[in-house]
Amino acid sequence: MPSDHSISDWGTGWRPAEPGEQIDLQLGAELTGGHPLAALKPRVLGRCLACDDVVLSLTDAPGEVAVVHLTWQDRSTVKQGDQVWPYYERLPTAQFVERFVVGGEHL
Repeated sequence: MPSDHSISDWGTGWRPAEPGEQIDLQLGAELTGGHPLAALKPRVLGRCLACDDVVLSLTDAPGEVAVVHLTWQDRSTVKQGDQVWPYYERLPTAQFVERFVVGGEHL
């Protein structure tokens, strides 16, 4: 299974993140201590060009990433029923590439 660093083809709908992008600041604002991903010190790997989805590397799981749908709200973690926002899904890197990059899926 590839590591998160092996995403070499981002297709036409995604692009790799550049260091120091605004998206890093927004992620920090939305993934506060109450969010399940906050303690994992995620790093933005790339972003979708069609929506607010970003893909993150996770310090606790090499070969796994998280896709997060940012809210772009000036607030931190929000719970609505059983759902935590920003919404996210953890999955193996190969599955991310298959579903999101190749398949064009969005959260």
